Amino acid sequence: MRKTEPAEEFRIPTPNQSCVLPKQNRLQGIRDSKFFFRLFRKIENVRFSFLRERRKTETLLSMNANENTVPETEKKESANSSKTLAFLVLRLWIGFSALASGLAKFVRTEKVFEENPDTGEMTARVLRSYSFDAYNGIPAREFERFLGDPLFPECVPQAFYYAIGPVLILSGASLIIGFATRVSLVLLGLIFVALSFGLSLIDPSGSAGILGIYILAIACALLFADANRFCISRKF
Repeated sequence: MRKTEPAEEFRIPTPNQSCVLPKQNRLQGIRDSKFFFRLFRKIENVRFSFLRERRKTETLLSMNANENTVPETEKKESANSSKTLAFLVLRLWIGFSALASGLAKFVRTEKVFEENPDTGEMTARVLRSYSFDAYNGIPAREFERFLGDPLFPECVPQAFYYAIGPVLILSGASLIIGFATRVSLVLLGLIFVALSFGLSLIDPSGSAGILGIYILAIACALLFADANRFCISRKF
Protein backbone atom coordinates (compact mmCIF):
# COMPACT_ATOMS: atom_id res chain seq x y z
CA MET A 1 0.00 0.00 0.00
CA ARG A 2 1.29 3.45 -0.98
CA LYS A 3 1.24 5.86 1.77
CA THR A 4 -0.69 9.01 1.09
CA GLU A 5 0.85 12.16 2.26
CA PRO A 6 -1.37 14.29 4.33
CA ALA A 7 -2.68 17.41 2.52
CA GLU A 8 -1.06 20.63 3.40
CA GLU A 9 -3.18 22.87 5.44
CA PHE A 10 -3.92 26.34 4.04
CA ARG A 11 -2.78 28.86 6.52
CA ILE A 12 -3.45 32.58 6.31
CA PRO A 13 -0.19 34.42 6.88
CA THR A 14 -0.05 36.68 9.83
CA PRO A 15 1.11 40.29 9.47
CA ASN A 16 4.53 39.28 10.81
CA GLN A 17 4.93 36.54 8.18
CA SER A 18 5.80 37.19 4.48
CA CYS A 19 3.53 35.89 1.75
CA VAL A 20 5.77 34.03 -0.71
CA LEU A 21 4.26 32.67 -3.90
CA PRO A 22 5.21 29.27 -5.11
CA LYS A 23 7.91 29.02 -7.78
CA GLN A 24 5.50 27.92 -10.50
CA ASN A 25 3.27 30.93 -9.92
CA ARG A 26 6.24 33.28 -10.02
CA LEU A 27 7.36 31.88 -13.37
CA GLN A 28 3.85 32.24 -14.77
CA GLY A 29 3.75 35.88 -13.68
CA ILE A 30 7.09 36.56 -15.37
CA ARG A 31 5.83 34.98 -18.59
CA ASP A 32 2.68 37.06 -18.43
CA SER A 33 4.64 40.28 -17.89
CA LYS A 34 6.91 39.49 -20.89
CA PHE A 35 3.84 38.80 -23.04
CA PHE A 36 2.24 42.10 -22.11
CA PHE A 37 5.55 43.92 -22.67
CA ARG A 38 5.84 42.47 -26.19
CA LEU A 39 2.21 43.34 -26.89
CA PHE A 40 2.77 46.91 -25.67
CA ARG A 41 5.85 47.25 -27.91
CA LYS A 42 3.88 46.00 -30.92
CA ILE A 43 1.10 48.48 -30.21
CA GLU A 44 3.64 51.29 -29.85
CA ASN A 45 5.32 50.33 -33.12
CA VAL A 46 1.98 50.36 -34.93
CA ARG A 47 1.13 53.74 -33.42
CA PHE A 48 4.50 55.24 -34.38
CA SER A 49 4.23 53.91 -37.94
CA PHE A 50 0.73 55.39 -38.22
CA LEU A 51 1.97 58.79 -36.99
CA ARG A 52 4.89 58.63 -39.44
CA GLU A 53 2.60 57.96 -42.37
CA ARG A 54 0.25 60.71 -41.23
CA ARG A 55 3.10 63.23 -41.12
CA LYS A 56 4.21 62.21 -44.61
CA THR A 57 0.66 62.67 -45.89
CA GLU A 58 0.35 66.10 -44.26
CA THR A 59 3.72 67.16 -45.72
CA LEU A 60 2.66 66.09 -49.22
CA LEU A 61 -0.67 67.89 -48.89
CA SER A 62 1.04 71.09 -47.71
CA MET A 63 3.50 70.93 -50.63
CA ASN A 64 0.66 70.49 -53.10
CA ALA A 65 -1.25 73.35 -51.49
CA ASN A 66 1.79 75.64 -51.80
CA GLU A 67 2.24 74.66 -55.44
CA ASN A 68 -1.41 75.47 -56.13
CA THR A 69 -1.42 78.78 -54.25
CA VAL A 70 1.62 80.25 -56.00
CA PRO A 71 -0.09 80.51 -59.40
CA GLU A 72 -3.24 81.89 -57.77
CA THR A 73 -1.27 84.67 -56.08
CA GLU A 74 0.48 85.44 -59.35
CA LYS A 75 -2.87 85.55 -61.13
CA LYS A 76 -4.26 87.91 -58.49
CA GLU A 77 -1.23 90.19 -58.80
CA SER A 78 -1.48 90.24 -62.59
CA ALA A 79 -5.22 90.93 -62.39
CA ASN A 80 -4.65 93.78 -59.95
CA SER A 81 -1.96 95.28 -62.17
CA SER A 82 -4.26 95.05 -65.20
CA LYS A 83 -7.05 96.81 -63.28
CA THR A 84 -4.61 99.48 -62.15
CA LEU A 85 -3.46 100.20 -65.69
CA ALA A 86 -7.02 100.15 -67.03
CA PHE A 87 -8.16 102.62 -64.38
CA LEU A 88 -5.14 104.84 -65.04
CA VAL A 89 -5.93 105.07 -68.76
CA LEU A 90 -9.63 105.70 -68.07
CA ARG A 91 -8.86 108.30 -65.40
CA LEU A 92 -6.47 110.21 -67.66
CA TRP A 93 -8.94 110.18 -70.56
CA ILE A 94 -11.77 111.54 -68.41
CA GLY A 95 -9.46 114.07 -66.78
CA PHE A 96 -8.01 115.47 -70.00
CA SER A 97 -11.46 115.54 -71.63
CA ALA A 98 -12.91 117.49 -68.71
CA LEU A 99 -9.90 119.84 -68.62
CA ALA A 100 -10.16 120.53 -72.35
CA SER A 101 -13.91 121.12 -72.09
CA GLY A 102 -13.39 123.56 -69.23
CA LEU A 103 -10.61 125.47 -71.02
CA ALA A 104 -12.76 125.69 -74.14
CA LYS A 105 -15.16 127.89 -72.15
CA PHE A 106 -12.46 130.60 -71.99
CA VAL A 107 -11.43 130.55 -75.64
CA ARG A 108 -11.64 133.68 -77.75
CA THR A 109 -11.37 133.32 -81.51
CA GLU A 110 -10.46 136.15 -83.86
CA LYS A 111 -10.33 136.03 -87.63
CA VAL A 112 -7.43 138.00 -89.03
CA PHE A 113 -7.00 138.77 -92.73
CA GLU A 114 -3.48 138.93 -94.05
CA GLU A 115 -2.22 139.83 -97.52
CA ASN A 116 0.01 137.40 -99.29
CA PRO A 117 3.03 139.40 -100.55
CA ASP A 118 3.61 137.08 -103.50
CA THR A 119 0.10 136.91 -104.93
CA GLY A 120 -1.48 139.93 -103.27
CA GLU A 121 -4.48 137.86 -102.15
CA MET A 122 -6.06 138.20 -98.74
CA THR A 123 -5.97 135.10 -96.59
CA ALA A 124 -7.92 134.58 -93.38
CA ARG A 125 -6.37 133.10 -90.27
CA VAL A 126 -8.11 132.26 -86.99
CA LEU A 127 -6.33 133.26 -83.81
CA ARG A 128 -7.19 131.57 -80.53
CA SER A 129 -6.57 133.08 -77.12
CA TYR A 130 -7.66 132.34 -73.56
CA SER A 131 -9.20 135.06 -71.44
CA PHE A 132 -11.59 135.38 -68.52
CA ASP A 133 -13.48 138.02 -70.48
CA ALA A 134 -14.21 135.48 -73.19
CA TYR A 135 -15.88 133.05 -70.77
CA ASN A 136 -18.90 131.31 -72.26
CA GLY A 137 -20.20 128.54 -70.00
CA ILE A 138 -23.15 127.58 -72.21
CA PRO A 139 -23.66 128.60 -75.83
CA ALA A 140 -25.96 131.63 -76.16
CA ARG A 141 -28.67 129.75 -78.06
CA GLU A 142 -29.01 126.95 -75.48
CA PHE A 143 -28.71 129.41 -72.59
CA GLU A 144 -31.66 131.45 -73.87
CA ARG A 145 -33.70 128.30 -74.21
CA PHE A 146 -32.83 127.30 -70.65
CA LEU A 147 -33.97 130.71 -69.43
CA GLY A 148 -37.24 130.40 -71.34
CA ASP A 149 -38.07 126.94 -69.97
CA PRO A 150 -40.62 127.15 -67.10
CA LEU A 151 -39.10 124.13 -65.33
CA PHE A 152 -35.89 126.04 -64.60
CA PRO A 153 -35.91 129.08 -62.33
CA GLU A 154 -33.83 131.95 -63.62
CA CYS A 155 -31.14 131.49 -60.95
CA VAL A 156 -30.45 127.84 -61.84
CA PRO A 157 -29.24 128.37 -65.45
CA GLN A 158 -27.16 131.37 -64.39
CA ALA A 159 -25.48 129.47 -61.53
CA PHE A 160 -24.80 126.53 -63.84
CA TYR A 161 -23.49 128.90 -66.51
CA TYR A 162 -20.82 130.41 -64.25
CA ALA A 163 -19.91 127.20 -62.39
CA ILE A 164 -19.52 124.65 -65.18
CA GLY A 165 -16.21 125.98 -66.56
CA PRO A 166 -14.22 126.18 -63.30
CA VAL A 167 -15.67 122.89 -62.07
CA LEU A 168 -14.62 121.08 -65.25
CA ILE A 169 -11.10 122.50 -65.04
CA LEU A 170 -10.62 121.67 -61.35
CA SER A 171 -12.13 118.19 -61.64
CA GLY A 172 -10.11 117.37 -64.74
CA ALA A 173 -6.85 118.58 -63.18
CA SER A 174 -7.48 116.63 -59.97
CA LEU A 175 -8.12 113.46 -61.98
CA ILE A 176 -4.92 113.90 -63.95
CA ILE A 177 -2.74 114.31 -60.86
CA GLY A 178 -4.73 111.73 -58.89
CA PHE A 179 -6.09 113.84 -56.05
CA ALA A 180 -9.61 113.25 -54.66
CA THR A 181 -10.36 110.87 -57.51
CA ARG A 182 -13.74 109.60 -56.33
CA VAL A 183 -15.01 113.08 -55.48
CA SER A 184 -13.96 114.41 -58.88
CA LEU A 185 -15.60 111.52 -60.70
CA VAL A 186 -18.86 111.92 -58.80
CA LEU A 187 -18.85 115.68 -59.42
CA LEU A 188 -18.25 115.23 -63.15
CA GLY A 189 -20.96 112.58 -63.30
CA LEU A 190 -23.49 114.89 -61.69
CA ILE A 191 -22.56 117.70 -64.11
CA PHE A 192 -23.01 115.46 -67.15
CA VAL A 193 -26.29 114.07 -65.82
CA ALA A 194 -27.61 117.61 -65.30
CA LEU A 195 -26.44 118.63 -68.79
CA SER A 196 -28.05 115.62 -70.43
CA PHE A 197 -31.32 116.30 -68.56
CA GLY A 198 -31.39 119.95 -69.63
CA LEU A 199 -30.45 119.23 -73.24
CA SER A 200 -33.07 116.49 -73.45
CA LEU A 201 -35.73 118.97 -72.35
CA ILE A 202 -34.86 121.76 -74.76
CA ASP A 203 -33.76 119.56 -77.68
CA PRO A 204 -34.68 115.84 -77.50
CA SER A 205 -32.91 115.12 -80.80
CA GLY A 206 -29.74 116.98 -79.80
CA SER A 207 -26.39 115.84 -78.47
CA ALA A 208 -27.66 114.64 -75.10
CA GLY A 209 -26.93 111.04 -76.06
CA ILE A 210 -23.24 111.80 -76.51
CA LEU A 211 -23.03 112.73 -72.84
CA GLY A 212 -24.14 109.19 -72.02
CA ILE A 213 -20.71 107.98 -73.17
CA TYR A 214 -19.03 110.17 -70.56
CA ILE A 215 -21.49 109.06 -67.88
CA LEU A 216 -20.83 105.41 -68.69
CA ALA A 217 -17.06 105.98 -68.60
CA ILE A 218 -17.34 107.71 -65.22
CA ALA A 219 -19.44 104.83 -63.85
CA CYS A 220 -16.81 102.31 -65.01
CA ALA A 221 -14.07 104.42 -63.44
CA LEU A 222 -15.92 104.43 -60.12
CA LEU A 223 -16.15 100.63 -60.25
CA PHE A 224 -12.36 100.36 -60.65
CA ALA A 225 -11.57 103.15 -58.18
CA ASP A 226 -10.12 100.64 -55.68
CA ALA A 227 -7.36 99.85 -58.19
CA ASN A 228 -6.12 103.45 -58.12
CA ARG A 229 -2.35 103.33 -57.51
CA PHE A 230 -0.62 106.11 -59.44
CA CYS A 231 -2.06 109.01 -57.51
CA ILE A 232 -1.32 111.56 -54.81
CA SER A 233 -4.11 110.51 -52.46
CA ARG A 234 -6.35 107.44 -52.43
CA LYS A 235 -8.51 108.56 -49.53
CA PHE A 236 -11.25 110.38 -51.43
